[in-house]
Amino acid sequence: MKYAIGSIFTISVALLLTMSCNKSDYDAGNNTILGNNTSSLLDEFHVASTSFSVVAGITKEIQGPQGTFLRFYPNSFKDKDGNEISTGTVNIELTEMYAAGDILKYYTSTNTGSDLLTSGGQVLIKCTQNGDEVTPNKYGIGFNADSTPTGGARELYYGNTYAADHVVTWANVSGATGTSASGATTVSTAGISLTASRFFMFDSCTSFNWVAGQHNYSGTGQNITVKVKLTNEAFAGNVWSVVYTGLSTERVATVLYQESFDRETQTGVYKGWAPTGTAANFMLVIPRDKNNWYYYKTSQILTDGITIDATLTKATKDEMNAAIKSF
Repeated sequence: MKYAIGSIFTISVALLLTMSCNKSDYDAGNNTILGNNTSSLLDEFHVASTSFSVVAGITKEIQGPQGTFLRFYPNSFKDKDGNEISTGTVNIELTEMYAAGDILKYYTSTNTGSDLLTSGGQVLIKCTQNGDEVTPNKYGIGFNADSTPTGGARELYYGNTYAADHVVTWANVSGATGTSASGATTVSTAGISLTASRFFMFDSCTSFNWVAGQHNYSGTGQNITVKVKLTNEAFAGNVWSVVYTGLSTERVATVLYQESFDRETQTGVYKGWAPTGTAANFMLVIPRDKNNWYYYKTSQILTDGITIDATLTKATKDEMNAAIKSF
């Protein structure tokens, strides 16, 4: 991670708690958020998945609306017991995440837990037959390189699924699959009408759920602490908040964890891996409920120990969704 990028980042910081949310979570309409809010509030902004049905036992190619290319082989599917599925219909739910804002809505980030990545696209794939989960032997996947800000190599990464903190981190699995396929490859097929001309294509993907075409981020990143002081709203209790960061020319996004919130100083402490040394879009999001939100957005260089004074703007659900999407 050596060369600096003079483009804009988007950084995500999240406090992810486990208890459910109801009216008792808030203090008498005082714009107050207590500690038992849940990260499920951001589910309100998730991207709609696309449904497909394919016949097992034949080669079948499909493409998502954002350009993700999938090629299933005659032996691509296995049932829950590991037996190959050669007949019947397999139902596929595909969720595509190419924009930094979409990536962050799912807390997927672009990091391994110790290093930052640049993403050429992330997807969530769920496959079932007759209501039972289907797993893969291997299948082909191509990420739409036309929507990727920069070219260069990409490697196949799998994300840990449904972690306790809801944040997905990634592992390079090229060694595990016996391949190290990377780079943009043109895909030609008569089976579908392609909406993209270039793909980061991998022929032997062996996992569903979270899958991505990514590469080590070449800029500077480190494990940092960021303090955010609220300047125009008074919150009691432990404020649940999310802060986003990403990159426009090399799509980088990360999740920082909220370690604490000081009610006296109205300051939250956040920790995690983040890009440093270059101007970053930094966005703090605080949900009051599903329809009322507060946020703060700035662009500045992040350093370890920095304190950011945040003047919050109130937003409706639709306004908040648009603000995150444009990130």
